[in-house]
Amino acid sequence: MRRLVLLYTIILMSTLQSGSAQETNNFFSVQLENDLWGSNDDRYYTHGTKLSWASNKPAPGILKRLVGHLPFYSVGETEIHGYEFGQAIFTPEDIEQTSLIENDRPYAGWLYFNTGIGNFYYDRGDRDRLNMLLLTIGIVGPSTLAEDTQEVVHSVLGATNPEGWDNQLEDELGLNATFVNKWRRIYDFDKPRQRELACTTTWPWVTCTPTRQQDFSYDTVLI
Repeated sequence: MRRLVLLYTIILMSTLQSGSAQETNNFFSVQLENDLWGSNDDRYYTHGTKLSWASNKPAPGILKRLVGHLPFYSVGETEIHGYEFGQAIFTPEDIEQTSLIENDRPYAGWLYFNTGIGNFYYDRGDRDRLNMLLLTIGIVGPSTLAEDTQEVVHSVLGATNPEGWDNQLEDELGLNATFVNKWRRIYDFDKPRQRELACTTTWPWVTCTPTRQQDFSYDTVLI
């Protein structure tokens, strides 16, 4: 999901910088994540594959109608939408043990598809805001083919063969709806130093972080 959110942000910024919402921008992303490139330990979130696509072409009508019924969702002139298909694999810390390991993360796979819509708009004239609604459907369990994927990858790499997949979670459907709101505001303290504050809302949390701090001359005007 974070990859799709990032793609939405990139394509929105590209559209805005082009000066025309009519210019079509398309982004395609292939992402591979594996603990081989980090700790090299098979535990917890051990592998992920994601294929993502986003565009500022008109979104499907069903997404537009859906956000139109959400009182907290604001529609702006710049609109994007996208899709993502992915697989995530999770294991306990000890993958050589064949019996169930209690009090540790279970063997599990998550195979999913999500789609979403995003809108950029100005709030009170001095804040850039971005709304995003993401809808995800997926499945947990043997049908995700997580066991087969990990065993093939480990066989190719000559890594330790995971022995505990007989204890993985059973098949179960998963549905998620995520609303994200981001905003950015530049504060002028009538000093040569300007600070840009970026905030993100992923219900029920709000996070605000200074994202840029630069020196400007007194006669610089930020729009």
